[in-house]
Amino acid sequence: MKPYTVDTSALLVYLVDALPAEADHVFQRAEANEVSLELPTVAAVETLYRVKKGVTVRGTDVSGDPIEFADALETKLPVTVVEDDEGLLKSIPALMEQFPSQMHDAMVVGSHQRRGTEAIVTSDGKMAEECPTIWE
Repeated sequence: MKPYTVDTSALLVYLVDALPAEADHVFQRAEANEVSLELPTVAAVETLYRVKKGVTVRGTDVSGDPIEFADALETKLPVTVVEDDEGLLKSIPALMEQFPSQMHDAMVVGSHQRRGTEAIVTSDGKMAEECPTIWE
């Protein structure tokens, strides 16, 4: 089963059912257990934070209890939260120049690189400069 990395924005857009066709296709394949979607811990935490704080995604308000959302990550959503490790930590210095003010993005790219996933499901253009991405 081919693995893909998912960033926070892609997961939030998935939650409001507004993904563009290519990204939606990857999520549909994950729902059918044809591919796996890996959500780096940093992206999971960022998503919890945004859900707790409340965020507008594609015109839809998304908010909720972060404990319930954490449970949903484990039981209802087609993603698997993957842990960070020392290898990821050591990969970050090489990404600091490309992501000087967005270390969480560097960590998502680092996770993709370390875990050897096919691509990152994201709309982030900066990530697209560094590795394969899927969105449109």
